[in-house]
Amino acid sequence: MFRIQHLSLSFLLSSAFLLGCPKSGNAPGEGDNLDPNMEFVQGIKTLEKVDRKTGTVDYGTAFKYFQSAVNLKPNFANAAFNAAWTSEQMGNAAQAITYYQKAYDAKPSKDFLFALVALQKQDGQYEAALATLKGFLEKNPSDMEIQYAVVETHTEMGNVEAALTEASEILLNDNSDITVYRLLSRVFYKNNQYDMSLLCAEKANEMLVNIAKEKGQAEKKDAGILNNMGVTYLAMQDEPSAIAFFQEAIDLEPNHLESNLNLGFIALNSGNYQFALEKFEAALISTPTHMEARLGKAISLRGVQDFDGARKLYSTLLQEPSAGKVVYLNAATLEAKYQKDYKKAQELL
Repeated sequence: MFRIQHLSLSFLLSSAFLLGCPKSGNAPGEGDNLDPNMEFVQGIKTLEKVDRKTGTVDYGTAFKYFQSAVNLKPNFANAAFNAAWTSEQMGNAAQAITYYQKAYDAKPSKDFLFALVALQKQDGQYEAALATLKGFLEKNPSDMEIQYAVVETHTEMGNVEAALTEASEILLNDNSDITVYRLLSRVFYKNNQYDMSLLCAEKANEMLVNIAKEKGQAEKKDAGILNNMGVTYLAMQDEPSAIAFFQEAIDLEPNHLESNLNLGFIALNSGNYQFALEKFEAALISTPTHMEARLGKAISLRGVQDFDGARKLYSTLLQEPSAGKVVYLNAATLEAKYQKDYKKAQELL
């Protein structure tokens, strides 16, 4: 649960630039004199319709409307973006990447860039993600957010030397860049250099404290950095120190996602299900749809013997495209071991 705070994506579907009212009665891409804006609006309207019985959305039809809009107007960036987003909801990563690329090509904004890069990484296409970032950086060499993303991507790829080189170049221009020390902490962590990782994290927090003092403010640390230090201590098999740093992060930000998740999973491993449940619920306040947090909550509910609550939550998770093997295994365990519904467990497996 190592967090580097600098990326922010928005998947809000904007229709503020549209004119007129959508036509009705035609299937996506069918009919005479189709208008790309109207196809786009129909896609939005489809996404807004939630089935009252199942709570599902017809992403397939919405995608066809957005796809039609792009076919009619290839440089329609927002339609391409929404086609990508709906593809992602359906679990079609390859199709989503294609349309995120179309959106970015039509309008090379950072929002579109980060959406494309995030999914490229999720799909294991790190070289492509790095090339996308560097392509943007060539045209915008002073963009620090992209420079940070390049360092982070090298780190995720295991390119430690490249990450260190990129980070060092940033520090040559500004040796007081706190974000770079955060990134360096992660680079050293990735390379199992835990002492150096902690040193960089401590340096970043020390800089934050000094900045606060200079401004006459109270001592200020960063919850994300404290969480990273906790993760590092876990890797060093020093669980008490790790717990202390996770708790310090939560003291700063009560609903801090990663620190609550980390404490929640530590509590699960020790069998403290009530405490784990509290931590996962706190994590979900900031990120209500987070899969790991909801899965942890379901396991915690099972642990406190709220079997109906756990079953209901598993039912919700199993309907999502991102539900992986671990969700099915845990749901099956609940049915077989605690509900004695072996037929349902077999179906899940």
